[in-house]
This record gives sequence, structure tokens and C-alpha cells, in this order.
Amino acid sequence: MERALAAILLCASLLLSGCALTTPSGVWAPFVNEKSLVKVGDTTVAQTKVGTAQAEGILFFAWGDTSLSTACKNCPTGEIKRVHHVDAEELNVFGVYARKIIKVIGD
Repeated sequence: MERALAAILLCASLLLSGCALTTPSGVWAPFVNEKSLVKVGDTTVAQTKVGTAQAEGILFFAWGDTSLSTACKNCPTGEIKRVHHVDAEELNVFGVYARKIIKVIGD
């Protein structure tokens, strides 16, 4: 009986821990969609290009690359050489599915 209760508590704690990447603000909620400014670069740079990078995760498995260099290279109009600012969008659903998108804006 004690082993069954311990197994149930372990499973519940794993499911409720938000293992898919991380919760954006550290606050556990069933559904979180947060958009925020990550960093401001050189504000004199023109904002003519946007590059994105994305990572996703389901429970213990994650894939993707949200590095700034990847976002700069993924710009459809050519690589971003100078950064104006960086935005992020994070989605977390019940700690089971999570997605993070980084947007680099610059020239």
C-alpha cells in the first residue's frame, strides 16, 4: 500500500512539475503565453530584418535551437549583422508542452 502511494505521488509530482522546458515567469499556471523584450542592442540600427529561432518540448523531450546566432541566420532576407533588439515568446500548457520563440530585429 505504501509503495503504491509513493508511486502515485512520484508520478503526480513529475506531471505537475512543468518539465517541458521551463515556465516563463517561474509561476506555475495551466496555460501561460508570455511575450517580452529580452535585450536591447544598438538603438541606432535600422529595424529592417527579423530572424526567428524556435524550440519545443513535450514532457522530458525537447528539440530546437533558440540561440541568437541561429535567429540571425534564419532571417529570410539575409543574415542579421547588427541587432536592434531581441524579443521572446514563451508558451507553456500544463507543463506538458512548451514552446519558445526568439525574434532578433536588426539590420
